[in-house]
Amino acid sequence: MDRFLATDHLSVHFAGGRAPALDRITLEMPSGGSLAVLGPSGSGNTTLLLTLAGLMHAQEHARVDGTIVVDDLKSFGSKTWTAFPSVSMVPQDARHVFSGFVPTVREECQLTLRQAQVPSELWEEAVRTIAEALHIVPLLDRDPRTLSGGETQSVALAIMSVARPSLLLLDEPAASLDQDRLDALTRFLLRRPVGLAVIVADTCLHPAVLACNRVAILQSGRLAFHGTREEFWLRLPEFQDLVTLGPWLEVRRAHASPDAASFRRALEEAC
Repeated sequence: MDRFLATDHLSVHFAGGRAPALDRITLEMPSGGSLAVLGPSGSGNTTLLLTLAGLMHAQEHARVDGTIVVDDLKSFGSKTWTAFPSVSMVPQDARHVFSGFVPTVREECQLTLRQAQVPSELWEEAVRTIAEALHIVPLLDRDPRTLSGGETQSVALAIMSVARPSLLLLDEPAASLDQDRLDALTRFLLRRPVGLAVIVADTCLHPAVLACNRVAILQSGRLAFHGTREEFWLRLPEFQDLVTLGPWLEVRRAHASPDAASFRRALEEAC
C-alpha cells in the first residue's frame, strides 16, 4: 500500500480514566483513500478524529502515545503541532466551524482560503466549485446563523474542504441531513478531488459510509475490525451489536457479495 496516513499503536489516555479512550490503534490508508470508522457511542470514534486533527495533543487532561505519520514524511505529536490546512475536520456540532466574524457563508469559505494562504485570485472559483459539489450555491449569501441543521452540516463541510486539504475528517456527517443532502454528501465522497483522503466516523450505516472503500470498527477504544468495504459487507451480520445497521441487513441478504465497482454503481444510481 502507498501509505498516506499511518498510525502505530496510537493510544489516548484521559486523566482519571480507568481505561484508555484509544488503545494501540494501528491503521494505514493510501493517498486519496477513504475510511469509515464505525462503532457505538463512546467507542473512541471522535477521539480518533480529534487526535488525527492534532486537537488532542495540546489537551492537558489527555496523554497521546504512539505515532501518526502523514505522507511518510511528516510525523507529529508535539503539543505545538497544528494540522490545518493539511488536515481539516468537521465536528459533530458543525456550528463550531463558523468563525462568527463574517456575515455570509461565502465569506466563511473565503476566510478558510485566506487562513490556508490560497491566493485571493483563486477564491471565487474555489468557492463556486465546492458550493456546486455540495448543492449549497443558494446558501452562499446567507448568514450562517440562519441555516437549518442540515444546511449547517453541508456548509460546514464546504468551509472545511474549500482549501483542498490532504485529509478531511467528518464526525457523523449525515446528522440532520435530509435525503437530498445525504445524496449530495455521498456523491461528494464518491467523486472527491484527486488526492483528497477522507475519514468518516459514525455510529450507524448509511450511503456516505458505504462510499468509503475501507472500514474500521472500534469497540471500547480498540480496533475490532479493519478491512475493505467488501470484507465488512460480507461479515455485516457480525457487527449488528456494534453498528446501527438499519435496513442494510436486508439489503445484504439480497446482495451478498458485490465488488467495489458494483458498490460504486449502486451508490451512484441511488443518488
